[in-house]
Amino acid sequence: MKRDYLYINKQVNSLGYFVLVLILGLLVFFFFRNSRQFLSGINPDQVEGFYLLTDKYYVGKEQTYYGVFQQGDKQMTGRLSASLYLSLQVPQRGYLHMKEGQVIKFQ
Repeated sequence: MKRDYLYINKQVNSLGYFVLVLILGLLVFFFFRNSRQFLSGINPDQVEGFYLLTDKYYVGKEQTYYGVFQQGDKQMTGRLSASLYLSLQVPQRGYLHMKEGQVIKFQ
């Protein structure tokens, strides 16, 4: 009787270790998968995607042109070159490529 108890106790312990190793393995797997996606993701200073140009304006003191872009509830402002400022009409939808607050391309 005592031998059966020890045999069952060893099985339960080995099953517990197996479950613990399985959970830790899955935790490590998902941690590295998500960290790789996070690190290879878009740089927060760089924005790409389809946006709507909702407004554009000129600040005389700074002598810079700005455009206001909207995507859903998200709204952001970026500096525009003079030629891009003159070529854009409000409202206009297009593909925005903005890096560090400067609009590189809007088509």
